[in-house]
Amino acid sequence: IANAGISVLKIEGRARTADYVGTVTRVYRQALDALANESYNPTACNPWIAELSRVFNRGFWHGGYYCGKKIGEWAASSHSQATETRDEIGKLSNFFTHLCVAEFTLRKHDLNPGASLLIEGPTTGALRFEANDLHVDGKPTKRASPGDLVTLRTPKKARRQDNVFLLQKKENNGILD
Repeated sequence: IANAGISVLKIEGRARTADYVGTVTRVYRQALDALANESYNPTACNPWIAELSRVFNRGFWHGGYYCGKKIGEWAASSHSQATETRDEIGKLSNFFTHLCVAEFTLRKHDLNPGASLLIEGPTTGALRFEANDLHVDGKPTKRASPGDLVTLRTPKKARRQDNVFLLQKKENNGILD
């Protein structure tokens, strides 16, 4: 597409999450930059495809242009083939900007240090990170349980009322690991 002189790409986003838009935009930007500085090679696609696979997708079509096929033939499935699930576990009740610490009441699931989290909100966008420096009721902990008031450091600013999601890998059969 870039070699054909296309200078603008429309990335679907209106009915998608901030995490989807952020992931797709970042991966496309990296691919276009690799083409521009001539560092692109076919094996560079593997990590990009893996990253795109985490968010909503209906499978990937590695063909050419339209080629007379119906649109339905492009998709591997009518349902998402994402390799990750997201489960809402809370909503930020506070954010301490000077410390870059988020606070929320854990609604469901136990939460352990190292868990993959996503904070998503209209101004924050999508913020993916690992739950490190986990505290319950102001004290360091190795596990938070539903009902606990959790605080943890975030890599960037988030905002009150942002949603907190637990991210988990999904196996091909749909069972979480």
